[in-house]
Amino acid sequence: MAGNSSDSAAGATAGPLKNPLVDMWTEYLQQSGNQSRAVLEGMAAMGDPQKLQQRILESLAESFDQFMRSPAFLEAMRQNLKMMTDMKKLQDQMIEDTARHFGVPLASDIHGLFERLNGVEHAILSRLQSIETRLEALESKRRGGSAAANQ
Repeated sequence: MAGNSSDSAAGATAGPLKNPLVDMWTEYLQQSGNQSRAVLEGMAAMGDPQKLQQRILESLAESFDQFMRSPAFLEAMRQNLKMMTDMKKLQDQMIEDTARHFGVPLASDIHGLFERLNGVEHAILSRLQSIETRLEALESKRRGGSAAANQ
C-alpha cells in the first residue's frame, strides 16, 4: 500500500505539470489540423493540378525575369563578361609571347603568308594566261601563213 500512496502522490504532482503539456500539444495539433484543412481546401479550389503547375511556372518565369532585369544582376553580368574578355586577351598575349620566344609561327603570321602566296599565285596565273593567248595568236598566224604557202 505504501507503493500506492507514492504513486498517487506522484500522480498528483505530475497532474499540474501534465496539464500544460497536454494543453500545448492539443492546441498545436488543432492548429496544425486547421492549417492542413486550409491548404487542402485551397488545393481543392485550384482544381486541376496542371493549372496549378501552370500558375507556378508563370510565377517562376516572372520572378526570374524580374531578377535578370534587376540592376544588380545586370551589373554582375557586365563585370563577369568584362573579366572574361580581359582574361581571353591576357591568354592570347601570353600565347603570342611564348610562341615568339620559341620561334613558332602564329596563325596571324601564317594568314599573312597565305595572303602573299595567294597574290603571287594570281599574278603567275594571269601571266600564264597572257602567254597562252600570245602563243595561240602566234600559232594561228603560223598556221595561216603555212596554209597560204601550201596553196
